[in-house]
Formats: sequence, structure tokens, C-alpha cells
Amino acid sequence: MDCRASTVAAAMMRGPLSMADVEAFQRDGVVVLRRAFDPAPYASAAVDELNWNMEQEPGKRRYHLIRAGSARFDVKRECPRVHAAVAQLVGGDARLAAPLRGFRACVARTAGGEETKEEDHRDWHVDGWHEPHSRRSGAVGLVVFWLLTDAPPGAGGTEFALGSHRAVARLLEQGDLPARALHGFDAVGDERELVPALLRRAETRSLVGAAGDVALASPLLLHRGGANALPGHARVLAISCCPVDELRPGGRAPVEASLAPRRARCAVS
Repeated sequence: MDCRASTVAAAMMRGPLSMADVEAFQRDGVVVLRRAFDPAPYASAAVDELNWNMEQEPGKRRYHLIRAGSARFDVKRECPRVHAAVAQLVGGDARLAAPLRGFRACVARTAGGEETKEEDHRDWHVDGWHEPHSRRSGAVGLVVFWLLTDAPPGAGGTEFALGSHRAVARLLEQGDLPARALHGFDAVGDERELVPALLRRAETRSLVGAAGDVALASPLLLHRGGANALPGHARVLAISCCPVDELRPGGRAPVEASLAPRRARCAVS
């Protein structure tokens, strides 16, 4: 290993994620940091608004946008483990294009009493509606999912298509996606037919955890909100995007190495 590689490898270890965590992120596109922050200051207003929404629309199993859960705070100061983990994955604090400032809104999945159906899930998509993705765009350098309530099995935890970020990177490299396609797979036209091919050999896994956990995901990782089959339980989480200066696919930072299309786990045909 040359001196530069040794320096980068050492930098990747200076944070809360182990080397095994970093390797899992590069392989799967997502890693979970347990007990990463205190959800109490941010959860109560969101849960109160959700309860009001549920009173207005009883029995509806769908996403609710919880604006009362917005929280603009200095992540580096108030949630240092989250900030340190983000810095590990993007290649250092200096790579961030802007300070991390919490989250603008929360989403919640409520539960109905009827049997869960496939259409109760949200469509597979990538985050980042404000600017089209490319393999180099840093507008969405990393996505952070903040659990404000527990997400036990069956509670509609966010479902990830492990390894799909590499397949999406491969499509982008080949020019098989128009510039608009990665505003979000569920918000475009004909590109929606790509999702079955991307998922054909992907292992899917739901985010299960406790309030205060965070999941850190590649910007190109396909995911969806799962249907909540636990009556009486509501799952609330917040999402924030971490912009970086530029992505260098195949670079030494884990989020860049994860976008190298080689060794893709998802077959695209």
C-alpha cells in the first residue's frame, strides 16, 4: 500500500465506523450507526402532528409529511457521531460542500387494519429531487435516515436493495439513463421499467432499529418505504442529504469507491 493509500485508510478509521462497517457500506450501499443521537428533542412535535393527521384520516396506511418535525441544528456540534460517520464515508470534513444542518421534515408510515398489499409500499426510488444525479454530482453525496421512533420488524422500515447503487452507477456510466432519470425512479416516466431489472438479483433488507439509530446510504441506492403491518404503531423518520464538492467514482473515499460499477451485485440486462 502506498503512502497516500495508507493515509486515506487511516483517515477512514478515524471515526465511529469500523473497517468492517465501511466495507459493508461499499458492498451494500448502506450501513447503520446505532445509538447515534438523542431523538427526544425532535420526535415529540412530529408525533403530535402525526396523531392529528391520523385523527383526520383514520385507518389510512400511507406516508405523512410531518413538517413539525423539521429540525435545523448543527450536526457536528449536537450529533458528533453522525457527523464523524458522514465524514468517514465522504472522505473527510473538508469534502462537505456545506455544513450539516439537521433535517427539513419528517415522514411517517401509519398502519391500517387490512391485509398488507404490495401497493401499500412506496415505489422504489433514489432520493434527490432537486438536481439530477450523475456519477460525479455531489448534490446528494450521502443520504442520512434518522429514526425518530422505533422501527421493529413489520413496522414499515425503509427497505433497501443492497448493492443496487453499483448497478445504477453502471447505467450512468454507460449513458443508459437520461439526465432527468435520477430525480427519483418513482417520479419519472419510462425509466420505471428499469427497476425490475435492477432488483432482479438484489437482496432486499428493511431498516430495523431503535429511535436514535441512523442509516447512512449511497445516493444511488434504490430504497422504498415498506408498508406498516403493525396496527397501533407508527414509524417516524427524518431524511437529510449531505452535499459534497464532487464525487470521483472509484476514488478512495468509501462513497466514491462504492460507485465503481465493477463487481455490481445487481444484474442489469
